[in-house]
Amino acid sequence: MKKSLLKITGASLGFALAIGTGALLLSRNEPVKVSASDAVAASCDFTTKAASCTGYSKVHTYGDYEVYGGQNSGGSWDYFKFGAKKAASSDPTKVTEGYIKSNVSIAADITKVEVVLLASNVNSNITWSLDVSNDASFTSPTTIDKGTLTHKTAGSYYAAPASGTFGVNKYYRVNFHIENTTTTNGTLWVSKVNFHYESSVERGALSIGGLDTAVFTKGGTKTLTADWDPLSSGATLSSHTFSSTDTDVFTFSGDTLTAVGPGSAKITLSGVDSNSEAYVVTSDLVFVTETYDFVIGDNVALCAPGVTKELSSVTTYGTGEDYSTSPNGTYLLNVEAGSEPGSLSFLHGEDYLSWSSGNTLATKTTKDANSSWYVVNHGDYYVIANASTPSREIWWNNGTPRFACYEGKTPTTSGYNSVSLVKIEEAPIRGTFTLNSFTESYIPDNCGGFIQYTFTPAEGDSATIDNIIWTSSNTDALTVDNTDGSYCAQSGGGKVTVSYVATDSNGQEYTGSSKEFTVLHVVYGDYEKVTSVADGDTVAIVCDSLTYPTIFSGVDGEYGSFLFYSEHPTGVYDFTLEESGDYFALKTSEDKYLSWKSDGKLELKDDTSSEKSLWSIAFDGEGNAEIANKALDGDSHRQLMWNKSTPRFGAYKSGQTAVQLYAPASSYEENTVTFAQMMLDYSCDASGETAPDADVWENTLKEYFEDSVSAAGKLQLQKADAVEHVSPSTDKEKVEAAMAKYDYIVGKYLKGLEIADYEDFIGRNPAALPNVIASTQNNRFDADTTIIVITVVAITSITSIGVLLALKRKKHF
Repeated sequence: MKKSLLKITGASLGFALAIGTGALLLSRNEPVKVSASDAVAASCDFTTKAASCTGYSKVHTYGDYEVYGGQNSGGSWDYFKFGAKKAASSDPTKVTEGYIKSNVSIAADITKVEVVLLASNVNSNITWSLDVSNDASFTSPTTIDKGTLTHKTAGSYYAAPASGTFGVNKYYRVNFHIENTTTTNGTLWVSKVNFHYESSVERGALSIGGLDTAVFTKGGTKTLTADWDPLSSGATLSSHTFSSTDTDVFTFSGDTLTAVGPGSAKITLSGVDSNSEAYVVTSDLVFVTETYDFVIGDNVALCAPGVTKELSSVTTYGTGEDYSTSPNGTYLLNVEAGSEPGSLSFLHGEDYLSWSSGNTLATKTTKDANSSWYVVNHGDYYVIANASTPSREIWWNNGTPRFACYEGKTPTTSGYNSVSLVKIEEAPIRGTFTLNSFTESYIPDNCGGFIQYTFTPAEGDSATIDNIIWTSSNTDALTVDNTDGSYCAQSGGGKVTVSYVATDSNGQEYTGSSKEFTVLHVVYGDYEKVTSVADGDTVAIVCDSLTYPTIFSGVDGEYGSFLFYSEHPTGVYDFTLEESGDYFALKTSEDKYLSWKSDGKLELKDDTSSEKSLWSIAFDGEGNAEIANKALDGDSHRQLMWNKSTPRFGAYKSGQTAVQLYAPASSYEENTVTFAQMMLDYSCDASGETAPDADVWENTLKEYFEDSVSAAGKLQLQKADAVEHVSPSTDKEKVEAAMAKYDYIVGKYLKGLEIADYEDFIGRNPAALPNVIASTQNNRFDADTTIIVITVVAITSITSIGVLLALKRKKHF
């Protein structure tokens, strides 16, 4: 099976994109035209003039204008960005000022001043005003307060006098007042300021002609035209000039463009008409590429050679699979012509590789601009730019391993690797190998099992997996066995990934690894869930509804850390409840108080002076604890919850997993447990026709309870839950099982049959059972199964039958 790596040649071999064919790219080359009643007399145009301002708090001379409070990144931006960021999210709002003013008077009789903005999504409040002065020092300007700028939308914003014009030979200053509420730099992007006047001459329209492809092959040439439409002015185009924003990519000799090197640039057409009116048209990005070693119809693999990863699947992003010397076409792409002139599309099966939004990669069944790509071969790497948004390029993210669409990356950008397209001479017969184990972020220590995977051979193929080599990145945390695929999580734990090299019967290799997960220590205890709390109680915060239940183990950074527990949690980080009105403070053993900080974050405080250190505690019908902070975050309270996607305890408004409260299990005196065992040993009505031994009830059980069980023990028996346990082993289970049996006897004989021999001497006051006699096996708790025989004494209605059946499903002794 042959595979060919990228061949770097300067020869005109392989796929060369056609030049001068296809539809005119009007979207890249809009004509510039202005109506007769609204012409621009002067413009502070940041899109065409060179600048080098790199600091916000500076004054920069920009042609006939002065700019303060903005920067254009040393001239690399075709706009000025005004604003400043907060140092930290907790800081007060950052307020900055900026302006653009004319250093020379504008001779025309100006009717309005236009500010042209690019869209900004930064959360800031921006107001603006216009000062008009008779002198350059602005000693007594006329001010127009324009209020708030809708800076999140690109467009033009105008300031005009209440009536008439501003007059001739005036100076102008546009002022910006910016209140930045974020830690993101820059809040306002200004591309130009235009000064309008009433023109008596109707202007024309200028556009670039002949630019009918977005991609040129290095060395290619093309003659462009300056297309002029005089509209109704009768003017002619007196002169024009073509130029490139990057002369390492394109150069011009007159109207002839030459593609001199791989990359991208914009083409600018400047012109002047016979009325001395100036026009400037700028195209979108146009690309230059070296030749490729593949042609349309070939199969290629998308890879990141710097980290030997190739694209293996696409969901929200592209996953990468390891390869050794060359990609083998794990995710085979067939090259097609794209929907946009000069672009390519890549078909996998019935799906095209596509971009949707943000950094995401996707697939779609239709070919359009989003599933078309401008491909530039730089010689040792490719730039694959999306045709709908050319600033979005495919790169490999080494920090968050994946192929995705990013903006502004270069081969030297830390953490990112450039990609290449490698021709696959022969399509491999490959199945799909999926690792099913280790999908959790955490697993408990001292557990083990067999690694699970799924292998699906290619359609029509019968390949099987012949061999798998498993590797643990940290054998102190987890060991794996290549013989049978077994694993064992080691005591103490740690972070680990499991990688694999699987070989199928066709000789194809499948490599990959699990995500990094943590083997976490498991604790054992005897805490029990509680559904009510009081001042002075000791509680642990738990999430018991998970595959691996967790317990709050401290405040690590700004969230609650955790440990796994088995069977019952224990007090690894107990809180003592201190009642404060309708709220509780949660005090740690170090005399610190658990407090909400901000967003989902927690912190420990020395006192409870802040509402953020107080919590209300309620319980829902499923036993979940609703622990809500007293302080409001907007209209909502923050509640202690478990974050499953980013495992930790935190303070959330909604959308996370509920927590529970556990407390130390009650301790029972020896005589209390002895009484419980006596109750369990007490013979019940096995025949179903006679009551239990009343003499034992009165003279043995009651007498022992009254004479031998302490007052505290009596109260525990009175308050204990009635729970059936098949084989009670702990003191708690014995007490619960005994009280279940006690409640049954009192409810049936004393209340249901009104036999006074069975006094409720503990004082539990259980509910009456229906007027039936039910037989049970002696000592129900020691039996694995019980045969229930129901004899109906008096059933006179369907309702009674329903009650009987409900009883049958409950407790019998």
